Amino acid sequence: MKFKVNQKELANALTLLQRCVAARTTKDILNNIYIETVQNKLKLIAHNMKIGMEIYLDATIEKEGSTLVSAFLFTDFIKKLPNAEIDIEYKNDKISINSLNSNLNLLTEDVRDYPFLPKLEINESIEIPAVVLNEVLNMTLFAASTDETKVNLNSLFIDIRKDEISFVCLDYFRIAMKSIKISNEVVGEYLIPLKSMQELNKILAYSKENTNVKINFGSKNIDFCINDIRFTTNLVNAQYMKYKDIIPKNHETKVTINTRMFYDALERANLLVNSSDDNSVRFNIIDERMELSINSKTGNFFESLPIKLEGVNLTIAFVPKYWLDALRVIDSEEIILEFNSNIRPCMVKIKENEEFIYIVLPTKLRDED
Repeated sequence: MKFKVNQKELANALTLLQRCVAARTTKDILNNIYIETVQNKLKLIAHNMKIGMEIYLDATIEKEGSTLVSAFLFTDFIKKLPNAEIDIEYKNDKISINSLNSNLNLLTEDVRDYPFLPKLEINESIEIPAVVLNEVLNMTLFAASTDETKVNLNSLFIDIRKDEISFVCLDYFRIAMKSIKISNEVVGEYLIPLKSMQELNKILAYSKENTNVKINFGSKNIDFCINDIRFTTNLVNAQYMKYKDIIPKNHETKVTINTRMFYDALERANLLVNSSDDNSVRFNIIDERMELSINSKTGNFFESLPIKLEGVNLTIAFVPKYWLDALRVIDSEEIILEFNSNIRPCMVKIKENEEFIYIVLPTKLRDED
């Protein structure tokens, strides 16, 4: 095997592939990257039996072939080379990398022992603009449980209905849901590991403008195809929570508030949370203002914010972290908060946009509150 390839393009591809290389494994062969020359393309593969990636690069192929090379040594060396054309040749169980005055020879492994990416039997497919999928993941993944023993909650749930697809993440305290309109006849439900979606979101940052992501759904795996990149992950075999039953159907108190002002005030209140007894901030909604307050062992905080109120006054308490996580990803001047009582969840909406909702549970008000 012998080919020429651009250093920058190869380094970028290897950086992405390295995310799929097994960090800790009893199968040493998974510490490698698979390299193959296919017509006028260079094919690169890495996977760890949970997630995998296949990338095609433009290259000048002089001789076809394939091999396996240490992912970390190969990647680190390529990244340290100058941005120039690289000559790579494989023969006699070694791969030789030449660039200007630099040369590195690495031992390789037999490709026959490599467990290749699973071949997907596609049940259905949809296409979504990469920028839209990136936004969807930013607005949902933060709400998933980080407890990996709760596999159904440590996941992203994709709920596909005719002409609409909803992306849902939740734990025991909150739900984030983002829906988008699509033109399709596909119906289905899929559960994908949180870590896989976090890695996909990083890959989307490399996608070009006006790029679509083709999502291929299988019975055990799911593929995301972005230009010359194929990212694949196992599906979670578990029952998801009936999240629609948790969504409030009505409200008694409706608050419209400036997003940035609300976020900044909660950040100030959050400074005292770790030294308080219950880690919560009290919201006192009265007339045209919302009063945020917290009493802790190290001091107390109070701030009054202007709001537009519809309905009854209310006093309720929340863990501020659950608000801050959501407010960071909301790009809207104002948001709407809908309450029913101080023991029932609050629903957050973006003004004039019903595609995103966030639901957060309150904490119990202390007796002195």
